[in-house]
Amino acid sequence: MALFDAPFVLEDHAARACLAALYMLNTLKSAHANYAVLGAANIELRIGIHSAEVTTRPVASDSDVHYGVTGETVHLAARMEQNAEPGSAYISQDTYELTGGSIRAEALGPMQIKGLPTPVSVYRLAGGTARPFRYRSRAEPLMPFLGRKKELRLLTESCRAAEAARGRALLLTGEPGSGKSRLVQHFIEAHVPHNWLIIRCEGLPHGAFGHNGIRSFVANAIGLPEIHLLDTGGIQIQDRISRTLMNKGSEHAVAIASLFKPPGTDEMWDKLEPKDRRQRVEVALFTLLAELSRERPVLVVVEDAHNLDEASMSYISAMFRQISRQRVLVVVTMRSDSRDGIFPNIDFRVVDLGTITEQEVAGLVGSLFHATVDVRQLTKRLREITNGNPLYLEQCLYALARVGIISGRDFSYVVKQSPTHIKLPASIRALLASRVDRLSDLAKDVLQAASVAGEIISSDLLAGIMGMSKFQLNCILGRLRASGFLVAKNESRRHKCYSFIHGLMQETLYESVPRRSKVALHARMLAILEKQECPNDELLADHAMRGEAWDRRLSIV
Repeated sequence: MALFDAPFVLEDHAARACLAALYMLNTLKSAHANYAVLGAANIELRIGIHSAEVTTRPVASDSDVHYGVTGETVHLAARMEQNAEPGSAYISQDTYELTGGSIRAEALGPMQIKGLPTPVSVYRLAGGTARPFRYRSRAEPLMPFLGRKKELRLLTESCRAAEAARGRALLLTGEPGSGKSRLVQHFIEAHVPHNWLIIRCEGLPHGAFGHNGIRSFVANAIGLPEIHLLDTGGIQIQDRISRTLMNKGSEHAVAIASLFKPPGTDEMWDKLEPKDRRQRVEVALFTLLAELSRERPVLVVVEDAHNLDEASMSYISAMFRQISRQRVLVVVTMRSDSRDGIFPNIDFRVVDLGTITEQEVAGLVGSLFHATVDVRQLTKRLREITNGNPLYLEQCLYALARVGIISGRDFSYVVKQSPTHIKLPASIRALLASRVDRLSDLAKDVLQAASVAGEIISSDLLAGIMGMSKFQLNCILGRLRASGFLVAKNESRRHKCYSFIHGLMQETLYESVPRRSKVALHARMLAILEKQECPNDELLADHAMRGEAWDRRLSIV
C-alpha cells in the first residue's frame, strides 16, 4: 500500500498516485518480453486507488518512521484493487475528479463494493494526457471570461512589440485561482494573430526532477507535445527528437536530444565536461528559438513556473535573457508567494492579478442564471467565501450544481434552495491545504487558532489563546498577511484585527484542527471572552457549545 498526501500535503496527490500506477503498469508490460526470453512466467499486477480522508498514525522502528492508516478509504481502495483485472488500475470517481484532467480514464459505471451500502462509480486508468493547457481537459464547461481589460491591453501591446523584433517578457503573478492561466488562454484565443507559433511548457508539482519543464518546451516547439510525458529512459525518444530536429536542419540536434537521454547512452556526449555540456545545450536552445522566430513570431508560455525543476529553470533563464532583438513574446505565470529567486537577471514586466471586483462577481454570477432569477443573496454569499477568486468562485458554483442547490444547463441555472452552507470542493481544499502546509509549525498553529476565533480575529484575543507575547504574535500575523492568508481590518491603538482572505481558507483550516484540539481552543476562547466587558451572549453560547462546556452554556443561554 502506498499513501500519498501524508505526512506532507500535496495538492496534486491524486495525479501522483495515478501516474505512479501508470508507470508501474507500463514498466511491467515492457519487462514481459524479457521474461518470455528467459522462460519465466509473467508477473501479474492490479492496482486500486481511492482518494478521501484517512486516519494516520506514525509507526516508528529502529531504522525509519512509516505511517499506519485506517478507515473506509483504505477499505475501498483495497476492494477496488481486488476487483481490478490483472494489468489494470481501477480508480474511484473521487480520485478521477481530483486529477484535474492530468490522466485519461474509461468510465466503468457504478460498482457494488463489498462492505459499502451504495455502489461506487469506478474508472479504469487509461493513461496520462499531454496538457498544453489545463482547461482543455476539464469535464466542466468554462465560465464566461470577464474583466482583466488592463492586463489584456498590456499583453496586446507586448505582442505588437514582439512582432517588430522587440522581444518582451511578462510575468503574471497572483494567488492560486486568480485566473492567470485563464487570462493567457483568452489572450491566445482572442488577441494573438493566427500566424504566431505558440510554445507551451508547464511546471508540474509531480515532475520536479529530470528536466521536465525544458523537455516540455522542446517537445512543443518541434511539434511532439506528447514526448515530455513519456518515460525518460528510451533510446526511441532520443532518436525521435534527433530525427525531427535534423529534418528541420538543426545543427544542435545532439545537444537538444541529450535532454531526453538516460545516463550512459551516448559515450561521446558523456565524455564532455558538465560545464561544456550545459553551454552547448544553452546555445542549442536559444538557436532553436531564434530560428523559429525568424520563420514567424513566437509566443512562449511558461505556466506554473514555481513548479519548474532547477535545471529547467536555468536553461529557460539563459534562453530568455537573449530575446530582446527577437520576434518572441514570453509570458510566465506563477504564484505571487514564489517570486523570489525565479528567473534572475531577466527584465520582466510584472503584472500582479488581484481578485475580481464585486461588480464583476455580480456580472459573472448573473450571466450564469436565467434572466428572471434573483441571485443577489447567492452572489453575496459567494463573494463572502471566495473574496472574488475566480477559480474558487467557479468551483463553488459547480459544487452547488452537483448537490442540486442550483440546477440547469448551458449557463441558464435556477436556484432551487437557499445556500446556507456551501460545501468546500475537494480540489480547492487540497490546494489551500498545500499552501498552509508550507508554513512553519508555529504559523500553522496561529492560523488554526484564528480559524476557531471567528470571522474577525483580534490580535489581543489570539495572543491570549496562544499564550504568546503580542510582539511575537504580531510578527507572525504580519508575515501571514504578507503571504496572502490574512487581511487587516479596523485597527486602533489598543489592538489590531484581522480576517481570513476568504471564507474557504478559514473553513479549510478549521477542518484541519483535530477534534480534541478544537474543543480545547473553543473552551479557551470562552474563558477569555467571559472576562471581557459586555460580552456577546450569542458568541459565548457558540463557543460554549463547541467547547463542550455544557454547565457554562446553560448559564449563558
